[in-house]
Amino acid sequence: MHQLTTPNSNIAFAEFTHTAISDFTANFLTKIGEGRILTDKGEIYKDSSVRQYKMFYHYLLDFEKTHGRKFQFQEITYRFGSEFQSFLTQQDLTLNSISNVMKKFKAVMSLAFREGLSLWNGTGIKTPTELSTEVTLSIEEIKKLRQSDLTNSESAQLDMFIVQCFTGLRYDVLVKFLNNPLAYIKEYEGASYIDIISDKTRQQSVIPIGDTVTNILTKWGEFKTIAEPTMNRNIKTIAEKAGIDNPIVNRVTINGKVQETVIPKWMKIKTHTARRTFATLLSKTDIPNNQISAMTGHTTERQLKMYMRAGKLDLILPAIGHELFNVEI
Repeated sequence: MHQLTTPNSNIAFAEFTHTAISDFTANFLTKIGEGRILTDKGEIYKDSSVRQYKMFYHYLLDFEKTHGRKFQFQEITYRFGSEFQSFLTQQDLTLNSISNVMKKFKAVMSLAFREGLSLWNGTGIKTPTELSTEVTLSIEEIKKLRQSDLTNSESAQLDMFIVQCFTGLRYDVLVKFLNNPLAYIKEYEGASYIDIISDKTRQQSVIPIGDTVTNILTKWGEFKTIAEPTMNRNIKTIAEKAGIDNPIVNRVTINGKVQETVIPKWMKIKTHTARRTFATLLSKTDIPNNQISAMTGHTTERQLKMYMRAGKLDLILPAIGHELFNVEI
């Protein structure tokens, strides 16, 4: 067996086998599904990550069909990656969805490189993204949600959403908390706070809570938590009932072209809206960013500011009402 080395390293590669990237990916999906391959953190791949790999595999198979053959690793180069990315732009995918697919392509190439199947590890391919259209809720809008005619089940789910609005917990962490609140609520000098660690990010969040959250916990005692996709659908229904329908511009890039549509606000409300609402409401107080990060679990100020969609509005607030904008012409 002869050995090959990369031009820029001393890494030795075993003799190449004629392995198709689609076959390799299918085998990889089987192994991560069975827990035989773990993440770099030594954990089982989460369902969301598995879904993204399956999405990449789906479009890889479609790409092969357009060419009428499979592609072996030794023929996959930067040019192949660019052509695959161009193919994705023709599949009615958003720019962010294309980015997710390409990231999984690069991850598969990196793994194949480490296993000695490819001389290229997927580097050099850029995966541009765009700022998605996200919304936050005001205190008045949160109150308005409560005023609609809801079933008992919808009321419970709305209260779960409101707890999230006033704690900023990711939905998976919210479920963890609501399944056993007393395990995570602590006391300090008569004040209550949540101290919880995310299983996903391993980041600790320490969040003060007051009557808004404790009253809801007392009201229900225990919650019947539901899957996040179901919760997202239900909270949209609740928001539509409540008349959260002011128009917003939804901006997205599809097929390489920017598209703008005007939609009612309730269509963009989801569990993540609650987390963004929490961060945005805090940003309008005198609480410093480092304290907000301790509550949200963000590790950098850049990550935190991604949630604070009020940033530019805050900058121009002093100019609102300025006499320049009221000149009589």
